[in-house]
Order: sequence, then structure tokens, then C-alpha cells
Amino acid sequence: MLVAVQPPLTLGDALISVSYGVTIYGEDVRTGGWLLVIQIACVIAITFGIIQLSRSLAMVHGPQQPAPEPAASGG
Repeated sequence: MLVAVQPPLTLGDALISVSYGVTIYGEDVRTGGWLLVIQIACVIAITFGIIQLSRSLAMVHGPQQPAPEPAASGG
């Protein structure tokens, strides 16, 4: 299900961009004191939201069960 995979790919894109910035371009990420705690809390919240979004999209766009057929009248 491509629809359910899209939200995690969005998070992966951001994480890869930060990794490239730090490793290739030598950018500094401020992680001192309470700033690190806030950043970790935000990443956890975003991850939780992405998991919930993926699950809801999988439920909405998942395989549909066929409607039950009406009972035949015995007339």
C-alpha cells in the first residue's frame, strides 16, 4: 500500500537531509541543555503522528470487504 508508506517516507526525507547537512556540509546542530530534550520530544511526537497517520490511511484505503448479498425470497 503506497498510501500507507508515504508518511514514513516524509520523515525519512527530513532525517536524511539533516544527516547530509551534518556529515557532508559540516553544519552544527545545537543540542545543549533543554534544547536537546525539546528536540527529542518533537521527534517522538512526529514519529507517533506518522505511525497513526499510516495506520489510518491503511484502514481507509485497505481492501474493501464485499457487501453481503440480500437473502433470496422463498416465494
